[in-house]
Amino acid sequence: MRSPRPLAAALAALALSACSAAPPCPPAAPSAPPQSASAAVGHLDSDLVEAIATYAGVDKVEIYVDRGGRMTKASVYHADAAKIPAAARAAADRQLPGGKPKHFESERYAGEGAAVEIEIDRADQRACEVSLTPEGALRYVECKVPVAELPRAIADKVAALVAGGAIEEVEQKKGPRGEAWSVETKKDGVTHVLRFSAAGELTGRGVQVTAKITVEAR
Repeated sequence: MRSPRPLAAALAALALSACSAAPPCPPAAPSAPPQSASAAVGHLDSDLVEAIATYAGVDKVEIYVDRGGRMTKASVYHADAAKIPAAARAAADRQLPGGKPKHFESERYAGEGAAVEIEIDRADQRACEVSLTPEGALRYVECKVPVAELPRAIADKVAALVAGGAIEEVEQKKGPRGEAWSVETKKDGVTHVLRFSAAGELTGRGVQVTAKITVEAR
């Protein structure tokens, strides 16, 4: 459920200047050399930066990027219940009644906007997360399950994709968009994340890397 990722993005700037027709026309200022994509580092959502700097109990940030460097998701892990909207907290309690909120995530998804996740310890000791919009609409419920409960067809695909890897975590996700599985398997010190549909089709894969984020102090 927790895996930090690197961030990359490209920015560009354009400057226009004009000169009147009346002579003499002052010499044009030299134009700045174009900035290459590799020279730019992009930026995080300002609300997430504020969360990193000010929320209580921040202990991790996860960033997801595609192969082109586009950030697709960013999550701030924290213990600040007051920063989770009341509607979302109430909806999580309805989804998993009797559970104890343990940790929180404030998130941004590309193309979808803000979301929150509430990690809950259930009476059966199975750790689950409820993902919701700030208004309390359910996105999904995701629970850790024993490796033995991973469907055999998916387990076989994991073994083929990361031969010799050791499965460390299995999560099952259920929600309005259907059911899905996420598997973390480690080989040679590298953690691979594989995602599958309920039918066992591979829907995504990536590798986890450790990163540090330093936020400027006020």
